[in-house]
Amino acid sequence: MNSEIPGVSVPPRGLRNPPMLRFLSAVAHATSNPDTSLPEAAGLDAMELAIAMAEAKRCGFIAMQPEGVKLMPAGIEWSAAELLPVMPLVAVASQGGLL
Repeated sequence: MNSEIPGVSVPPRGLRNPPMLRFLSAVAHATSNPDTSLPEAAGLDAMELAIAMAEAKRCGFIAMQPEGVKLMPAGIEWSAAELLPVMPLVAVASQGGLL
């Protein structure tokens, strides 16, 4: 836990870059569903897609392969860390039959 107030524990902020998280989710979806293209999965126009890919590549989150874009371990780890603070909410939603 982190906190800016001594003695007070708050969960890590998480979700610092929702657009990157959505893009990496689209990469994961497109790579596991060959009938879905990355632009379709991402829902981005050509310029937005180029920017997202360049930034994800710069961060080491994706790599370009002959068969297409590959989600790298750094992208998976970053995404997992971003989602960690909301996992209690996901657990409650799944227990309530919402997922």
